[in-house]
Order: sequence, then C-alpha cells, then structure tokens
Amino acid sequence: MEKKKKKKTLLIFLFITTLVADNSDNKEIKNIIIKQYKKTFPAMEIEKITLKNFSNRKITHINYIDTRFLNTKKTDGTIIVNKHTYLRYKIYAYIYVVKSTKVLKRNENITMNNVRVAKIKFFSLVTLPIKPSDIGNISVRNYTPKGKIIYEYNTRKGVLVTRGDIVQVVSKNSNIDVSFQAKALNDGGKGETINIDINGMKQRGKVIGKDLLEME
Repeated sequence: MEKKKKKKTLLIFLFITTLVADNSDNKEIKNIIIKQYKKTFPAMEIEKITLKNFSNRKITHINYIDTRFLNTKKTDGTIIVNKHTYLRYKIYAYIYVVKSTKVLKRNENITMNNVRVAKIKFFSLVTLPIKPSDIGNISVRNYTPKGKIIYEYNTRKGVLVTRGDIVQVVSKNSNIDVSFQAKALNDGGKGETINIDINGMKQRGKVIGKDLLEME
C-alpha cells in the first residue's frame, strides 16, 4: 500500500514539474510563440501549444522573453523566460502548402492549372514551402514530379524570357529611347538581369516584360 502511495506521489510530482499550468503568464508566452509562427505562416491554424519547464523554477512574473532559440520551421523549440527559466514548447498546427498536380518541367510557370493548395499537418521543415499567394507569379527551377510540395529553393520569378528567344530591347540614352532585337542567352523572370547577344556582342539587360528587356 505504501509502495503504491509513493508511486502515485512520484507521478504527481513529475506532472507538476514538467508541465506548466496554463495561467496568464503562460498565455502571454504562447501568444509570443504564435506571433512568431504567424510571421512565417500567416494562414497557420494552431490547435494547441504545450510548454514543459526544464529549469525547475516557478514563473511568478515575466520581465523578459528570449526567442533566440525559437525556430518557426520546427514543431518544437526552446523559449527562455527572465534569462534563467527554460521552457520547451511544442506546437500542433496545420499549414497550407502548394502541391503539383502534374509533372512540372524546368522553368514551367506555376498556375492553378498545374498545382493545388493543400492543408497539411505542420511538421519540422528543412526549408520553407511557397505560399498560395505565390501561384501565378513564380515558376519552378527544376523538374518537379506530380504530387510534390513546392519549396522556395526550387522556384524563381515567373519566366518571361527563355534562353534562345529573340527579344525586344529598349535602351535609354540621353532621354532617347532606342529599340532593337537581341538573342537571350539565359532564362529570366521579371526584374532579373540576363545576358543577351547583340550582333555577336555580349551585353546585359533587365527583364521588364514578356520577351522585353531594358538596357540603360
């Protein structure tokens, strides 16, 4: 009987020392965590956040919250309160990602005809996925299989100029606009500077529209 009593007391002790009660202080801490994650994932739907105290120090008030170890690409991390209380948090949430609905070729523009928006359970990420608002404005850099989440590293601004295209170039010199044709030597999205061939001479031009570049 005494053994069972001790076991029960131990379990209660472990529960109290590892979990932080959801009081007003902890709500403030959770709100800080939510705010940080929302910066990275504005549409994130958060189910709950758990906190575990590894410092064995009771939080009676909050003077300072340190978020240096809070990584919004991970489902868990550490937050420091008042410089000495370490709390391990875990976030349970859903995010919206963009998935390919067919094979995407290199430099293919991302549109609602070849991708879909999917709601998935948030998991620890190595790199960030693109946002649904990016659809229509960017293209994939490399071949992408069907059914894959599209990540930022594999995208670029929507390609408006393709290597080998004959493009129109506008040159502004002394307030006089001169227009001529050239051959694109690189792919390019809006605002990107690429190499062009003008009668055998290699020059640089900024993409400003579909097969349209600008030189200064």
